[in-house]
Amino acid sequence: MLRKIELEKALELMREGVAPLAPEETDLISANGRILAEDIEASSDQPPFPRSPLDGYAFDAASGEDASRERPAVFKVVEKICAGDWSNRTVGRGEAVRIMTGAMIPKGCDCVVMQEETDCGEDAVRVYKRLKPNENYCFAGEDYKKGDLLLPAFARIDPASMAVIAGAGMARVKVIRRPRVCVVSTGDELTAPGAPRGKGEIYCSNNYYIEARLAEMGARVVASRIVRDDAAELKACLEAAAAESDLIVTTGGVSVGEKDLLLRVLKEMGADIAFHGIRIKPGSPSAFSRYKGVRLLSLSGNPFASAASFELLVWPLLAAMTGDKRPGLARVTAELANDFNKKGGTRRFVRGRFDGASVHLPDGHSNGQIRSMIGCNCLIDIPEGSGALKAGDRVSALLFPDMPVFDGAHA
Repeated sequence: MLRKIELEKALELMREGVAPLAPEETDLISANGRILAEDIEASSDQPPFPRSPLDGYAFDAASGEDASRERPAVFKVVEKICAGDWSNRTVGRGEAVRIMTGAMIPKGCDCVVMQEETDCGEDAVRVYKRLKPNENYCFAGEDYKKGDLLLPAFARIDPASMAVIAGAGMARVKVIRRPRVCVVSTGDELTAPGAPRGKGEIYCSNNYYIEARLAEMGARVVASRIVRDDAAELKACLEAAAAESDLIVTTGGVSVGEKDLLLRVLKEMGADIAFHGIRIKPGSPSAFSRYKGVRLLSLSGNPFASAASFELLVWPLLAAMTGDKRPGLARVTAELANDFNKKGGTRRFVRGRFDGASVHLPDGHSNGQIRSMIGCNCLIDIPEGSGALKAGDRVSALLFPDMPVFDGAHA
């Protein structure tokens, strides 16, 4: 009989002693989705000079304070400045420069009139609108100033932050190294997709779910293996995996059956087993251990049990390994769209599709069924001792990290 612990205690034990991995440098485009390893500070103002936000004419607002359609202000056009050009000229009273979007505004000018409010003159221009000082005028440092903190260490880089970093002139950044993960599925009954399948065998699907989710979460899968129920072979596989990874995720062989060898092998290897058994359904036999500085998370071999316990356990661990501050497994309260008639004494997690307001349950809730997981983006957390649930009941759901929220059309 397994001595089971609460899910929250399991997560606490898994994160114990975990620190972010070492930093590495990468080019900016490859940094998308990665976690910054250092603060990013501005080395200059952005923009680095006052610039025009539109095509038009720049001048001193006081020179055209009485301008109107009936009585336009007339300016001598002394220069034309395009984006990328610059001028040392100081523009005097009654003078203007033809200027394009993004171009540097010269000294003596404190506003820009859009060309639609002028006669677009070349040597002289008529301005039909009165402008205030600093109207249509982008100041140097309007976005940020030299020395400003642009992004803190451990921020997740997204396209907007990439643009900020690029605008600051940086082509490379330091990021936290991606966790290296080995995925191992155990069982004499397993064979690889594409290979001949013998009687009594099934194609291994767990590795594919886990590898795909690890990639979405920002980890790097360095190996994916299927191992028979053989102690020596399993030990050799785990030893090899420990030499090339930060985390090993296994499925199968973790319960108490005759061929559930994993925990026995781990003990023989000298692994430190933090826990074996969680008070949840499915995934109750899940185990976590440490071996030579590598963490091993061992999950049930049933496809949905493997997927559900992966979603509950892996993201918090990966976040601790990368320093990712995003709140994974966000909890929401939603209305149940259809009935769930199963009763049970153990805390249960049920797959579902959250559409922003309601949670829709698919058909099929067996631990061996994975097809009904298609389109699911959350797990409903049903407390211990709950009875059957009915449509309209309020339920608590955990959203999968890095997964979309489906709209009603997908329900």
